[in-house]
Amino acid sequence: MLGDHNDFKGAVLGVVTLEMLNSLMKQLSFGETGEVYVLDSEGYIVTASSNTSKSEEFVNVPMKTEIIQRAKTGSTSNDSYIGFRGERVYGQYKWSKGKNWVVVGEITQREVFQKLNQLSAAIIIISLIALILSIGAAVTIASRIERPIRYLLRGTKIIQNGNYDYQIDADKIRMAPIELRQLVNTFNIMSDKLKKNISLLEHSALVDQLTEIHNRRYMMQEGNKQLQACIAAGQMSSVMMFDIDHFKKINDTYGHLVGDRVLHHVASILQRHSGTDTIVARYGGEEFILLALRKNAQESVSLAEDLRRRIMEEPYSDEQVTVRLTASIGIAEYSPTLEFGTMVLEDMVSRADHALYRAKSGGRNRVELDR
Repeated sequence: MLGDHNDFKGAVLGVVTLEMLNSLMKQLSFGETGEVYVLDSEGYIVTASSNTSKSEEFVNVPMKTEIIQRAKTGSTSNDSYIGFRGERVYGQYKWSKGKNWVVVGEITQREVFQKLNQLSAAIIIISLIALILSIGAAVTIASRIERPIRYLLRGTKIIQNGNYDYQIDADKIRMAPIELRQLVNTFNIMSDKLKKNISLLEHSALVDQLTEIHNRRYMMQEGNKQLQACIAAGQMSSVMMFDIDHFKKINDTYGHLVGDRVLHHVASILQRHSGTDTIVARYGGEEFILLALRKNAQESVSLAEDLRRRIMEEPYSDEQVTVRLTASIGIAEYSPTLEFGTMVLEDMVSRADHALYRAKSGGRNRVELDR
C-alpha cells in the first residue's frame, strides 16, 4: 500500500492453506470423468479435484502430458491428447498472474461425445472457470444451470421408455439462463409433436383409410384379445366373413371410384347395424370380417341375415348412379375342441371362409354356417 506521495505504507497479505484449497478442489469435479488440477510451474501437482495429489503413485511426479507442453509454449490447440490417467482427453489450462501456478481442466473424449453430457460438460467447465474467479457467483450460476440439464436428461429417459408426451414444468426453471429455458421449451414442443405423431401412426395402423372402419390388423390384435376374454368367461362367439357379390363387375361397370364409394357405403351399414358386441373390420378387397362377441351360431346367423337384407334394401346411390347390392356371408362358431397350439381366431376365420365359399358356390346372396 502506497501513500499520497507514492511512499510505501504497508502490505495486505491473504493466505489460503493447502487444506482449504484441497477442500475446494474436491467440489470441482464435473461429469463422470472431468478433473481439475493445480500445478506449479514445473508441472508438479499441488492439488486436484480428485485424490490424485494424495496418491503415492503421483507424489513428486511431474505431469508430463501434452497440456503441460501447451501451457509452457502458450499453445491454443484444442486437439485431444493422452491424459494424466492414460485415457484420451480434451483439456484447457490457465496460468496464474506471474505464471507461478497453472490450472488444468480435463475431460475424457468418450464423455465429450455423449450428446447430452457434451452440453453438461461445457456448462460445468464454464461454471468452474467462474468458480475460480468468484466462488459465490459460480455456485449461483451452477445451481441455475444444473437443474434444467437434470430435467432434460430425465425427460429424455422418460421419453425413451415410451412416455412420449412428457413435459418439463417451466416454472421449475424460471431462474435458469434464457438459452436453457428456450431449450426446455423446445423440448416440450418436441415431445408434444412426438406424442401426436405417434398417436396418428397408431391410429392409421389400425384403421382402414378407405372405409374408415377397423382393418385386419386391428381385428387380429384387439379382436383376438376380446375373443379370448369371452372364452375365459365361458361365452360363445362367432366370426362372419362378409363378401360383396360381383364386386369386380361393379368396378368394371361404374369405375373404381364408384367401387370405393360402394365399399364405404357397405362398411357404414355394417357398422350401424351390427350392434355394440360386434367388431367390424375390412379384411381386404371387398371382404369384411365381423367378430360377434357373446353370440352363438344361431344368434350370429340371425344377425347375418339381417345384415344381408339391409344390404339389399339400401343400395348405393348418388346423383348419377344407383348400384344394387347383395352379399354372401360365411359363419363359424368358436370350437372348444381345437388341437393344442391352434390359434383360435385364425381357426374361426378359416372355417368361416370355407362357409363363405359354399355360400358363393351355392348361388350367392345367402348365409352359410360352418358345420
